[in-house]
Amino acid sequence: MKIGLTTTSFRWDQGAERFVINLTKGLLKAGQEVHVIGRLEKMNALEQFLDQLQPEEKRLFNFHRVKTIKATRYTNLVTYAYAVHKHLKKLDVDIVQGFGKSLGLDVFRPPTGTHKSFMLNLNRRLHLEPCTYQEFSIERRLLFDVAKTIVVNSNLSKNRILEVYPGVTTPIKIIPNMVDFTYWQQETAEDQRQEVRKELSIPDDAIVYLHVSTNFKNKGVPETLAALKMLENRVSKEVFDKIYLILVGDNNYKLDSEYADKIRIFPRTNEVRPYFYAADILLHPTLFDSFSNVVVEGLVCGMPVVTTTMNGAAEAIDHEKSGLIIDSKNAKPLADSMELLLNETRREEMKQAASEKSLSYTPDAITNRYLELYKEVLEKDPVRRTDFTVKPWHALTERAVKKDFEEHFKQLKLN
Repeated sequence: MKIGLTTTSFRWDQGAERFVINLTKGLLKAGQEVHVIGRLEKMNALEQFLDQLQPEEKRLFNFHRVKTIKATRYTNLVTYAYAVHKHLKKLDVDIVQGFGKSLGLDVFRPPTGTHKSFMLNLNRRLHLEPCTYQEFSIERRLLFDVAKTIVVNSNLSKNRILEVYPGVTTPIKIIPNMVDFTYWQQETAEDQRQEVRKELSIPDDAIVYLHVSTNFKNKGVPETLAALKMLENRVSKEVFDKIYLILVGDNNYKLDSEYADKIRIFPRTNEVRPYFYAADILLHPTLFDSFSNVVVEGLVCGMPVVTTTMNGAAEAIDHEKSGLIIDSKNAKPLADSMELLLNETRREEMKQAASEKSLSYTPDAITNRYLELYKEVLEKDPVRRTDFTVKPWHALTERAVKKDFEEHFKQLKLN
């Protein structure tokens, strides 16, 4: 089978984009010809990927680079959509799955859930800018008119699509994210633990919480810092002195905390394994995520994971067995969970359960589910969806989208 995959950017340091890379590897391993279409912002990302392929897999892999005009968010979005669609019209493949917002897709997988859901969940009113209207416009056409099938990674994402886009009749399939188990090299993790902690000036007997994301504000770091304050008032000084927090991924976050001596903060990086090796517990109290890859990565590493009901990846956790699921936007349940996991016996019990739970998300298992989906779609409708064009934003679109968006604010009582 010849498969096309579109992505906003070919890179390792963000969850949605990393999933495209992992799926590509899985499809190549299964003997499929794969064409990836997207931006390439860092050449070493492609080189790193090629180094991991076998000779036969390299022969089956093709990368089609698109360039965009990054003057504004609007030009970046629209030129991406046009460039990808132009490639797709010429591409000789059987089926195209898209992870970015462009038309000409047979299978559409919203990379982080729909943009409309994202803005509603973060309680953001509609900014009066063309990019927002254009993004909603493309999204709506994909959901209603273009895609033969929509793929989401959680029930949360599916329910949110049906809630904010009532009337969608396109079939919606749920296939969760995968994790590259070979990347984590669990057989070496314990050996590296002490070495990494020494480099980070963290004692061997410390209890280390880890948070990894590219947007600390939306992923719950302010709530984490507030929970840390609550924890100080609940436990003894001896116990609190052993607590450390590692934050990784947000290059723009300005840390202003009285606990600076307990916190290790690092910028976005392709290599996050050392921080996982050093940690005991993964915290991801996100305000909204369709499915955070980092949650399953924490499970693979045998860490209890704390996340929220507004994260689709909470479906990967057995509450109180492999992790804890809490309400978002509230520091108290997070502090309760952090306190509970100070108990070493409880952590060890969850560690084993977490490792076992992660086996459902192996690359082979998830890749096979996608191949089954592609075959099903092609059997029903083998004709490619290449005849749709990107309609530019205009005033009528602005009024219609703004009215629609404001109605949802009223219905969901988020204003």
